[in-house]
Amino acid sequence: MRIIVQKFGGTSLADSQRISRVADHVIETWQAGYAVVVVASAPAETTSQLFDRCSQIDELLPKREKDLLLSVGEQISISLLAMTLISRGVKAIALTGAQAGILTDDHHGRARILEIRTARIRSALEARQVVVVAGYQGVTTAGEITTLGRGGSDTTAVALAAALDAEQCQIWTDVAGVYSGHPGMVPDAPLIPELNFEEMLELADSGAKVLKASAVELAKRNGVVIGVGSSFSRQMGTHVSDKALDQNRVTGVTLEEEIVLVTLVNTRPGSNFALIATLAEHGLAVKSIWERGGECGLFFCESDLAVARSLIAYHYRNQPSVCLGINRELAFLSVVGAGVGFGTDVMVRALAVFAQMEIQPEHYFSSEMRVSFAIERQRSVEAVNRIHEVLIVAERSVGTSSEKAL
Repeated sequence: MRIIVQKFGGTSLADSQRISRVADHVIETWQAGYAVVVVASAPAETTSQLFDRCSQIDELLPKREKDLLLSVGEQISISLLAMTLISRGVKAIALTGAQAGILTDDHHGRARILEIRTARIRSALEARQVVVVAGYQGVTTAGEITTLGRGGSDTTAVALAAALDAEQCQIWTDVAGVYSGHPGMVPDAPLIPELNFEEMLELADSGAKVLKASAVELAKRNGVVIGVGSSFSRQMGTHVSDKALDQNRVTGVTLEEEIVLVTLVNTRPGSNFALIATLAEHGLAVKSIWERGGECGLFFCESDLAVARSLIAYHYRNQPSVCLGINRELAFLSVVGAGVGFGTDVMVRALAVFAQMEIQPEHYFSSEMRVSFAIERQRSVEAVNRIHEVLIVAERSVGTSSEKAL
């Protein structure tokens, strides 16, 4: 049995007309003789609206009940898509994460998939049914519904492809693939036809929104090749695999626009480990950290700020001398590529661009495959375009000229 897993994002499922187009796409694959598993996200903006409803009650809601609410969006999509397929004469069945056998741990809001019991899915596929699975969700062994974190439908798709030994894992979204810069910010950014897992992981983790980082990590671990393409054009633009890395090449420039710096003053040096552990227990990732003397700086996504402030205040409730400052006007600009952090001049050249633009980074750090800068949010899109022009467009122009000379 040749199995294909196809994941469709919320934009592709936003209304009845788009669901109908997705159904056409699925039927075409099914008629080609494949056994098809479809993973569906919630309709566009549905999950954000549900998050907003939660925040109107309280920022620190019971996580179990919050997951119950947030899992609803995907169930809307799978029901409508399955009914559309059935109305076209194609046998189909809609399954929630629990019904599909997706077992997770009990960390509500950021659950990790432990196992997928595939018997029900395989039985349906053998009966030539299209199986439409709700992304982003699973169930604990105690029967509690969990969610996998924002973008978790990508993780669902990759996990199902691995468990079913699928021939392909296709991520269909609203863009043609992965670009060297976000096409909404960098209009002339070229499409990248092939990426290594490590490159894609860094791009995803630093702000590229096409794939969720945890899904890429799972694909790397299980050898699942991912194809990314536009559900509107049905063109597959980028393949992500374990291909060899091109050393010392800038792959892309990414931007996380909504970054907040929380500065703590009068803390004891080395005493902030317990705070970071507390934040992690509540699913809050610290994007970066610096510490000097009695000061500590923590970078968060702005969406996590309200919860972070509550946890920080509680953590230091017995230390009234600790003061807290907040800078909401930052963004993280990252340059990604094999070897860019070591043995190259990428950081120097990027800092030169910032100097020309009279932008002073608040903070910067590097790893082997990434150099990141915290800069003023107001000029971050302008900076992305300039960095992209200098480190990608100009370099490729030089390379093309050299090839012609040869």
